[in-house]
Amino acid sequence: MQNAQNVSVQQPPIRVVAAVLGTPDPSGLAAFYERLLGWQRVTDKPNWVTIRPPSAGTGLSFQRETNYVPPVWPTTRDTSRS
Repeated sequence: MQNAQNVSVQQPPIRVVAAVLGTPDPSGLAAFYERLLGWQRVTDKPNWVTIRPPSAGTGLSFQRETNYVPPVWPTTRDTSRS
């Protein structure tokens, strides 16, 4: 690749190994996605779990967040339906 001054710039290799989801229960959420996707657990620690597809591609990691607050939807109560 060349930059604006026509100087060759070497790009460092970058590989995404997993997307990380915060959760109060890493093992429980990982178990859900294991069943849903048919993937395998490759890291299993109390605060961190990683699952990957059989092809060993990009996986999903689940990190314990002790202060996790689940989203509320809808954000306001629709009183017209009460």
